[in-house]
Amino acid sequence: MTRMPCSSYSQPPEPQAGIGLGTILTIYITCIINGFDVSNVANIQPQLYEAFGHIEFLPWIGLSYSLANFATLAFARKIIGVFNIRYVYIISIAVFFVGATLAGVAGNISTVIAGRAIMGIGGSICQN
Repeated sequence: MTRMPCSSYSQPPEPQAGIGLGTILTIYITCIINGFDVSNVANIQPQLYEAFGHIEFLPWIGLSYSLANFATLAFARKIIGVFNIRYVYIISIAVFFVGATLAGVAGNISTVIAGRAIMGIGGSICQN
């Protein structure tokens, strides 16, 4: 058996020093998405009641995001383990923004709830 000289072994790559701009922007966008749900829902409920009525559906506006978020956590974790995390993150932000757009242009309260559920799915993947 022959031994290979130490110089023929490949060295592991050197870690980069500091945090890159992309990492900082990623953390910033994730914080905005997470904070959007917490701060926005309580503030807009009176206006939603004035626009759509149906006070019995108001709790579902907050719950739909949380339920969709928690229901897709395990699925989101699996997706991140299988696919490239960069593309998964970009797609999750796009899904979140599609849900926000749907909720923003909604003509009735059911569409607002559906948009919030889509936001929860995108937020779940983004948070992982």
